[in-house]
Amino acid sequence: MRPLLLLPSLPLGACAAGAPLINELMADNVTTVVDTEGDASDWIELCNPGAGTLSLEGYSLSDTPDDPRRFVFPASWVVPAHGHLLLWATGTADEATFSLPFQLASGGETVALYAESVEGAVAEVDRVTFGTQDPDVSVARSPDCGQGWVRSEAPTPGTANP
Repeated sequence: MRPLLLLPSLPLGACAAGAPLINELMADNVTTVVDTEGDASDWIELCNPGAGTLSLEGYSLSDTPDDPRRFVFPASWVVPAHGHLLLWATGTADEATFSLPFQLASGGETVALYAESVEGAVAEVDRVTFGTQDPDVSVARSPDCGQGWVRSEAPTPGTANP
C-alpha cells in the first residue's frame, strides 16, 4: 500500500460561492470503470455542492500549473444540483464523451480547477495534489464534496463518496 500524499485543497469558500469542486480521481484505472469507448481510462469527478444545476462555462481544468486553461469546459457541460460529473482523462479532448486532453500520472501530480472572471483573469478554485497511486484506488473527498481527502479502495465514480 502506498501512502496518500495530498496537499490541502483551497478552503471551501468556493463551495459557498457555488463553484464546482474536484471530488474524486483515479490515476491508475485498470478495472474499476470503463469509458464510453470501453477503455479503462483514468478519470476525474467533479461535484456540485449547490442546490441548483451548475454550468461549467468559464471554468477550466489542468494538470499543468503553467497552463491553467489547458482544458476549457464547453458551455454545454453542467453538473446537476448536489450531483457529479465524471470526466475521462484520455489524452484527447472530446466534448461528446466528456474526455480531457491530458492523462493523469500514476506517479503523482497536481490537478487544478480554475474560473475565469468577466475581466478575463483566471483564478484557482480548487486543487488536489496526490502521490504515487495504486491500481484501482482513488483519491476522494470524504465526506462527499467535503474538506477531507482519503485513499479509497472502494471508488465511487459518478456517485457520492461515503
